[in-house]
Amino acid sequence: MRKIAVVLIALLLLIAGTGCGGGTKNGNTEKVYKLRMTSSLSESGVYSQGMKAWADELAKRTNGQVVVDQMTWSGTIVKADNNLEGLRDRIVDVAFISVTNHPTKTPLTNALIPSFSNDFAGAGAAQKELWNTVPELKAEWAKYKVLPVAWFNGYGANLYTDFAVDPNSSVPLANQKLFATGGQAPIFVKNLGGIPISMPSSDIYVSMQKGTINGIAGIAPFALSTNKFGEITKQVIDYRVTGSSMWQGIAFNQDAYNELPDSAKQVIAEIADIPAQVCDKAFYDSTMAGYKIVKQNGGTLVQLTPEQAANWKKIINPEALWESNIKAAEAAGYKNVRELLAKEIQIMNDYDAKNPHKSLLDQYLELEKAGKI
Repeated sequence: MRKIAVVLIALLLLIAGTGCGGGTKNGNTEKVYKLRMTSSLSESGVYSQGMKAWADELAKRTNGQVVVDQMTWSGTIVKADNNLEGLRDRIVDVAFISVTNHPTKTPLTNALIPSFSNDFAGAGAAQKELWNTVPELKAEWAKYKVLPVAWFNGYGANLYTDFAVDPNSSVPLANQKLFATGGQAPIFVKNLGGIPISMPSSDIYVSMQKGTINGIAGIAPFALSTNKFGEITKQVIDYRVTGSSMWQGIAFNQDAYNELPDSAKQVIAEIADIPAQVCDKAFYDSTMAGYKIVKQNGGTLVQLTPEQAANWKKIINPEALWESNIKAAEAAGYKNVRELLAKEIQIMNDYDAKNPHKSLLDQYLELEKAGKI
């Protein structure tokens, strides 16, 4: 009986060791790493879907050894313009990052956004190559103990207004007030004759409703559905010389990353492309849904002709938009900024040449014409 009792006690101890917060592997208790993750964006947003997919895959591929235990949204823990500090001070372990939220803190990365180019389908390929070959990029994020582990692809922007834009005018936005933030979108609005207005993104919808602003610039078209901008937009214009959304991704606090076992770090490397893949699909679906909302609310969708787009490009003057960011990076001590930007644009152009495609608005209009929407 005594031997049976000893065996039973041993079995109970073994079962207790496999409970929540631990596990057994080859007879050893395996530590579970619980991560705090946050984003300044809403949970329903396109990038947020990529983040959630990343967290799910991390837990799955590490067999539950590394899990996102806490996930918060809409800047409740760390505000957008403080995400570097939030990671540096380890208020959170993982966060959504966007270079547009802190251009002066990461000047080289910010300079490598060739906004208002012909296309941004190849932006993801350009980001990946530069990130892996330009050590200065990693170094300026490392100053804040921030380690990016996944980048989303680049996305284009449309123009959204509550007034009819004359695509043949030399001042298409003449004296109209448009939301525009960051280093380039305000210049874009000014060059088209408009007045750029900055405000928290959470205020855009009501401001458009009240007429405080008459349009929105520099935001990808998925916001027509995810942010409900399609309800307040009377005209969407794809000007073909598109804006961009680049250098946004998922990052670790360096110490939190260093604490992980090598097997988990390998998984993190393996799943680096998953957020972008999920995001691309969500971007397409949300954009198509957004265009439909505009039409359902009596709005119009305008795709500039190649000739009109070429004229807009002259008015926008993309080089003027890049110049302030380039000079800021050069003033910060970076010597080869212009060469890196030229290399990035070439990578994007090469990608576009090998992967021809139509704009999302072109695709939507074709589906609409065919009666499939």
